[in-house]
Amino acid sequence: MEFSNKNVAVCCCQQSHRASAEALASCENILLVTSLSDPRLSDVAVVLVFDDDGMSMQGWGDHRTGKVKVDFLRGKLAYRGGQEHLGGELIAKAVGVSKYPNSRILDATAGLARDSFILAKLGCRVTMVEKSNIIASLIEDGMGRGNEDPKVAEVLARIRFLNADSMQYMKSIATHGEQRPDVVYLDPMFPGRHKSAKVKKEMGLFQLILDDDAELEPMLEQALKCAKRHVVVKRPVKASQLHGFKPSHSFCGRSSRFDVFVATY
Repeated sequence: MEFSNKNVAVCCCQQSHRASAEALASCENILLVTSLSDPRLSDVAVVLVFDDDGMSMQGWGDHRTGKVKVDFLRGKLAYRGGQEHLGGELIAKAVGVSKYPNSRILDATAGLARDSFILAKLGCRVTMVEKSNIIASLIEDGMGRGNEDPKVAEVLARIRFLNADSMQYMKSIATHGEQRPDVVYLDPMFPGRHKSAKVKKEMGLFQLILDDDAELEPMLEQALKCAKRHVVVKRPVKASQLHGFKPSHSFCGRSSRFDVFVATY
């Protein structure tokens, strides 16, 4: 059988996840195995694993990494979400959470849902959109496990997730005032990838499984037509300004900055 992406495979180690694993493998037309010792995995770079802990992705072979997953219950995100002063985070300042509580946010580049979760924790109502079926499956798995905890479920209730093309989604709501978000948030997955040999573990895996075909400028242009108030773009702290766009102001951290663009439509 000829697979469309020989770089990625699905491994279902737990029978209870069989249906989800088969659906993803079929949708993406990728190899499905039932054991991490299957010799056919020797040729892949990323394995999508379904086991007792839910779904995760791992770099394989020469790209070997630990598990990467969407986890609202444990790890860095759980710790970050448990901090008392989340309102002091740069993303909260850029979005304007203190001045505009209960803002409606469109996270057009959901990724691993971390920033959406923090914004929802702060009281925002978030719609997050992710085009990749693989990343969407990770998010749905994480939200499913998160909803088993009452406190986390209360936060996740303020998040609506769509497995869709964010550009098309923004175009579809741009002329419908009641559907337009107050703020559109953009965190591109591949910022300056050609300038740095070192990237975070999950970013390296994204680069292996996703096509880097989305340019930020068109997304920002569409986001400015969609947002009621402003657009926030997360960038490396030393990244040059986007051609043709000048932020009204920025919030800078040690490694990242949040550029704020006022909506004009």
